[in-house]
Amino acid sequence: MKIRFVWVLMLCAIFMGGIAQAVDLKEAQKIENAVASCTAEIRELLLPFGAKAGFPEVRPQGLENASYHELYKTAARRSAEGSRVMAEFINSNKLPTGVEFSARYFMKRLEIASHEYADQSGNEKVFEFLCKDFAAAADKGFAELRLWTVPEMLPLDNIWHKHIQEGFVPVKEKLALVKMPSTIQPDQAREIWKNAAQALSEVGNAAGIASTKVGVGGLIGMPAWRLRLSIKYFKAACKAAVVEMWNSRSSDPDVWLQACKKLRQDIEIINTEINNFLAINGGNPAEIKPVLYMGTAAARSESSATEIEIKASASDKGFELEIGMNSLKITGIADGPEPAYDIMGMQVGDYARSVRFTLDIDKAPTTDAFGNTNYSKKNRRIFTVMTSKGATAEQVARALAKKVNDARDFRAQVQVESPEDALLTFSHR
Repeated sequence: MKIRFVWVLMLCAIFMGGIAQAVDLKEAQKIENAVASCTAEIRELLLPFGAKAGFPEVRPQGLENASYHELYKTAARRSAEGSRVMAEFINSNKLPTGVEFSARYFMKRLEIASHEYADQSGNEKVFEFLCKDFAAAADKGFAELRLWTVPEMLPLDNIWHKHIQEGFVPVKEKLALVKMPSTIQPDQAREIWKNAAQALSEVGNAAGIASTKVGVGGLIGMPAWRLRLSIKYFKAACKAAVVEMWNSRSSDPDVWLQACKKLRQDIEIINTEINNFLAINGGNPAEIKPVLYMGTAAARSESSATEIEIKASASDKGFELEIGMNSLKITGIADGPEPAYDIMGMQVGDYARSVRFTLDIDKAPTTDAFGNTNYSKKNRRIFTVMTSKGATAEQVARALAKKVNDARDFRAQVQVESPEDALLTFSHR
């Protein structure tokens, strides 16, 4: 039924326009199939932990006698797995901007939900509240996933350009108020982080309000759900940037210095992503800048193996990638974003392009949803840099190496033969 609905929408769009433009219906259907598959996998992971399923009063199978702490920990780890599923969906498909940013929204929401609150161990009252909160949030997420799976005529997003630009004015203004000094004294780090985190949460709130200004009613009764969720991504990204340390009671200055360093990077990424989003949605695509992006919430590896399995791809056709033993060679100059056309053949924006790779350790010890150690899964880190026209292999390689090193699971080094020829080499920490 749903497949027929997709084709009917697309065919109606063609004929209502009075012309028979060449539309890649098979490619559009491929994306919708991937959306449906991804959604089904995440729902299967988390349905037992939703309020409608009775969680936490109704315990999932295998957890009938679990404490609230164990229940919450299992739910959080299911969310981490869901975040990985969504990251794989993003990495494996050539997605229109609205689909990709809305997918990032779900990935960030699941990442936030994967936070385990280790500092609250033993406090059953806290975990009972967290379980109930998780259940309510899960049901809201299921409702949004249901909307996300309804195919849309994406070119109709054009009608919301003005609302997008106006809605992001307070977002940009609040982001300009987020202060993170380049030099921080250890005894000031905690206070600086707290102030910056609070300011960034206000940016997220403003992004949430901006999302409500688009997609209401839509055109001929077809709301721009994916566009609205794309804007909500920035709210989720702001929250994800601070959730780990928000309630931390640590008094270690070094911990807070590292937290400040990470938050500074996240602020830079969010700022660049906002500029990119606005450039694509009614702005100037030439303003799009490279942005680092990493699918987080992956399990940590305890493996001491020396060989690192690497999977890499470049949707930017200006680059060629060559995988070696613990290395990735990048050659070329970025073509940058590709134009996207509506069903009438008119350019309506751009498809963002990227260079992506994963660093995997085969048979890494991971933990399944019931707390059992599993040595069959791969422990994956995902790294992505969005490209702008003219970016060199050296620039992309150095940006990716910085992100790898900041994540502290692997070491990355860059060797440059020329700006168009760079080699990334990886090793375990």
